[in-house]
Amino acid sequence: MENLLDKSELMVGDWVLITDFPLMGMRKRMTIEHFVRSHCKFEPIKLTNEILEKNGFVNDGNDWFFGKIPNRLTVSYITAGFFGVSYHGKPDECFTTFQYVHELQHILKVCKIKLDIEL
Repeated sequence: MENLLDKSELMVGDWVLITDFPLMGMRKRMTIEHFVRSHCKFEPIKLTNEILEKNGFVNDGNDWFFGKIPNRLTVSYITAGFFGVSYHGKPDECFTTFQYVHELQHILKVCKIKLDIEL
């Protein structure tokens, strides 16, 4: 089932799954070329616990943490593949929910956290 993304939802550097030939099935970072090539089709990449761990998030058994207070980002698994996120160590004040790697990349940018996500 295709879950295509509109290019307006993406930024250069976002991780996406390219769904058209010749790069079908490849996980790639968005480049200027992808924005210019009108025929490119993209699907989001689901965020997983493995991706969080690989990128330095620490799990306490319930939540994932990145950084130290006062600049701590807390990511909590909510349900059915959705995560919630809070900033400044206030897990009870979830300010958004998300599912995909590119959404986490946007959250990190808004919070001014420099982390180059790897898959």
